[in-house]
Amino acid sequence: MCYRFLLFCPDALVAQASFPSTMDLSLACIPLKEKEPLRAIFCFIERAAAIPSPMWESCAAQWFSANGAGLYKALIWSLSDSCPPEAIPRLSPLLFSLNARMAGHAQHWMVAALSAPDYPVPPNVLDDTAKKHFVQANANLASNQRRFLAMIQDFAQICRQQQTSDALVAYQM
Repeated sequence: MCYRFLLFCPDALVAQASFPSTMDLSLACIPLKEKEPLRAIFCFIERAAAIPSPMWESCAAQWFSANGAGLYKALIWSLSDSCPPEAIPRLSPLLFSLNARMAGHAQHWMVAALSAPDYPVPPNVLDDTAKKHFVQANANLASNQRRFLAMIQDFAQICRQQQTSDALVAYQM
């Protein structure tokens, strides 16, 4: 229901005092491992990030600015470890939308999430060079959604040891 309000009548939900709490609940649910609830959460956050400009500045931008680091950490960690493969196609457009909306902040938050000492992927699977390639490819593909979505899929496979980190080099060009 919240998704429908965000889609068809965003001012009815975003302007409410409960909007930050709804977003906090969405953030808290990202570590789930069930594909259908995760898809719904990713769709909801993506719609919230796409709120039209006047409402964005007055309501949503505050939440995203205050919680952006935690949101990116949860999304990147979910992508790297706990997100079911069936939900990744909904996570990819969310990351693309957030990168477009939050620009420079998104890159900083992504680097912080990847360099956290308790990052769930061991260094022998994803070393610092591969992380650097991922961040650079993320910036290079800011205007190419199709390649960005493919890069996110490849990154998830690398983290799950289904592919080598060499796949990220191709996205730097």
